[in-house]
Amino acid sequence: MSIYDNNLWMAENTYSSDGAGILKFCGARALSTGYGPVVYGVQFNSTQTAGRWGNYNIYQMLFYPDGSGWTPVS
Repeated sequence: MSIYDNNLWMAENTYSSDGAGILKFCGARALSTGYGPVVYGVQFNSTQTAGRWGNYNIYQMLFYPDGSGWTPVS
């Protein structure tokens, strides 16, 4: 993968590919992929007490969780 945008920083509400809703996502540095540029980061639940890792596709404007599940935020 190559870097699409080394200076990108995201902290905004994003749609989830699994239907979890529109939730806060935080991530940095966009990478080029065959599916368009993606940002790896954390999406938080609606109360921001738990988060899950995954990719946000910039072109599709959709978060794809990586399957690791929700982890409590301390």
